[in-house]
Amino acid sequence: MKEKNEKNKGLNRRDFLKAGAAATGGAVLASSAPSWLEAASRALAQPMTPEVLYELGKPENQIYTVCQNCNTGCGMKVKFLDGVAMKIEGSPYTPWGMLPHVP
Repeated sequence: MKEKNEKNKGLNRRDFLKAGAAATGGAVLASSAPSWLEAASRALAQPMTPEVLYELGKPENQIYTVCQNCNTGCGMKVKFLDGVAMKIEGSPYTPWGMLPHVP
């Protein structure tokens, strides 16, 4: 009997929360999209001159951090262009990726 009553209500609490989270996420994404789309299009539209190629190689455009998707904590290097992450690669200084491995 309880299942029939829930079906007749129309919008339950779980569906309301899902819709609210989707609307909030969409609004946040839509508000930040112009800035990162503009930076990405500008980065792709420029000719590949040595200045552009090495723009990401400048120390002020890089940070070293760790990935926290699992318990290993792999090191990674993130390269920025105008405050937007443009490239993520493995850190050459992490012991997990050094060959030969550090004892």
